[in-house]
Amino acid sequence: MSPSYETTIRVLPDKKTHFPLIDIPDIGTLTLWPVTKIQFEMFMIQTKAYGDTWYDEVLQCNPRISYHRVTKMNYERLFITGVYPDEVLSFSKWFGDGYRIPTVNEWRKAYTSLSSLNGELEMPEDLSEPAETIWKKIHGFPETSLSLTKFSLMQWGTVEWVMKNEEEFAGIGHPRHEFKCNCSNPLTDLVEKIKKNTTYPRKGYRHCGFRLIKGNCHDE
Repeated sequence: MSPSYETTIRVLPDKKTHFPLIDIPDIGTLTLWPVTKIQFEMFMIQTKAYGDTWYDEVLQCNPRISYHRVTKMNYERLFITGVYPDEVLSFSKWFGDGYRIPTVNEWRKAYTSLSSLNGELEMPEDLSEPAETIWKKIHGFPETSLSLTKFSLMQWGTVEWVMKNEEEFAGIGHPRHEFKCNCSNPLTDLVEKIKKNTTYPRKGYRHCGFRLIKGNCHDE
């Protein structure tokens, strides 16, 4: 019998935005989903980082949508995409001590761990109202409710930035074909590649979002 979710992982709200985190033994604590525009906007307001012109350019990559209007055909619009890896750094520092973009190996270990589990996650207390609504929306999609890799959107989410090494990042994931047509296997393939501090046209990375990890070990 495969282990149940309840006995192997914990779900808890983050202290900054009250969105769900998932704690996986021997790997670390990750944001359950890619970071949402709601969370990034909280960071922008509190820190006065970036600005309207910058954000308008980002939103051209993947327009904003109200979490009340999310359906199984448009939920990718909840998540911030079109950001470069170095732009994630200031958000990760604000989000919490020790949080960062996961390495390729960490991301794949988390994916493999979640794909091996059976059961359902219990929504934690003290989520924000937007996070609770998004949880219920995603859980209500038949395609995502039966698989934790899909509920966490490691599968059928965005392409996500991961660290290959200290100087190079890559995209990983298996989005829906409606969001980005691809045939990649996240356990063997990398979707996009970018060197640190390199600025390519932002729309070339319009499918690239990110989740954060506070890892138990930082492997290369």
